[in-house]
Amino acid sequence: MKKIIIALLLSSGFMMAQTKSVVTKFGEIVNIHPFVNNGLTATNGYIQLGGALTKPSVLTTTSSFTLAFSGLQTGLGTDNVLVTDASSGVLKMISASAFTPYYWGVKGNSGTDPDNNFIGTTDSRDLIFKTSGAERLRLAANGFLGVGLSQVTAYGTTPKYALDVANDIHIYSNRVNYTSGRLIFENQQIDWGGAQGSGTYLLDGQDNGSRREWFFGKPYDNVGTGAKSSFVLKSMQTDALNYSLAQNGVGAYHLYVDGINNRIGIGTVNPSTSLEVSSTTTSLNPLKLNGLQTGASTDQMLTVDNNGVVRKMPIIKGRVSCANAVSQVINDANVTSTATISLTYETPSNGSVISVALGTRTAGSSFTVLYSTAPPTNSYVNYTILP
Repeated sequence: MKKIIIALLLSSGFMMAQTKSVVTKFGEIVNIHPFVNNGLTATNGYIQLGGALTKPSVLTTTSSFTLAFSGLQTGLGTDNVLVTDASSGVLKMISASAFTPYYWGVKGNSGTDPDNNFIGTTDSRDLIFKTSGAERLRLAANGFLGVGLSQVTAYGTTPKYALDVANDIHIYSNRVNYTSGRLIFENQQIDWGGAQGSGTYLLDGQDNGSRREWFFGKPYDNVGTGAKSSFVLKSMQTDALNYSLAQNGVGAYHLYVDGINNRIGIGTVNPSTSLEVSSTTTSLNPLKLNGLQTGASTDQMLTVDNNGVVRKMPIIKGRVSCANAVSQVINDANVTSTATISLTYETPSNGSVISVALGTRTAGSSFTVLYSTAPPTNSYVNYTILP
């Protein structure tokens, strides 16, 4: 006769006080145990509710029939976490605190170690930040940072510089008094004086009370006529635009743009003309032009007055046949009492050389040419009048 053991948990208020044996119609004796505790236990080679397990148990589920738990209590952040082994599927338990070094909370983390805790990748992969599903910032594996590059399709999303930004950059400063946004460029080099780090350049904007300035350096002194619309490049050294040596406010101005009066000064902050070039070194010429084109006979000539102002002047030219006399009057209304007249003589066919000298002049009418020897009529005098 077979003996069957059944573990039974009664749901009624009355519970049997001891184990009972029941005989089935097939003559089998069934023992009923009323004091099970809903645990899994091994009894006589069978797994039943109650007690400790003595061998592994396997629960197999499908997509239609899976495990479901209801009525679970609310857990705490200090509770343990139930996990499964990646290869065997065996259930295991891990302390919740063990996960702390591996995540960043949306409310922040505490107790982190900057040497070991970080956001990023450990392989050669880019780190991408997105909003609304679109890439906004990319930290490349080589350390280059790209901002908004995905917005420019033709450029690509890979940053090509240490900081690569698409579209505009806005710098706002809330500093009082000399309020400005600053761009600081520093090259840790040894300068000509032997000091370390003097290769520091600052692009700064400030309002000193009378004008706004953009400059390399610190032009504290209130000079120039541009008021609040000037652009200044200022240097505290002769060979480099330098900010770190500019704190004493002493330095030379190199370029000044007067936005109110539409003037540009090079070597001066008080340009009196549209473009004024000044040189503080007498051995150097303040203006040099390279690559000039060859002029034409219809061009005008540039002159410089006693104040250094450049002006244009028409060049008046003429060619007159000689009169075979020692003097000859040449009529030209462009003649003035102070005009400069330049003469050249075309050598006659007989090869003789005749010098040409300037005689008297009548303003607005004519001037007289004197010859040392009467030239033949087949020769010519070329003249240029500079009013």
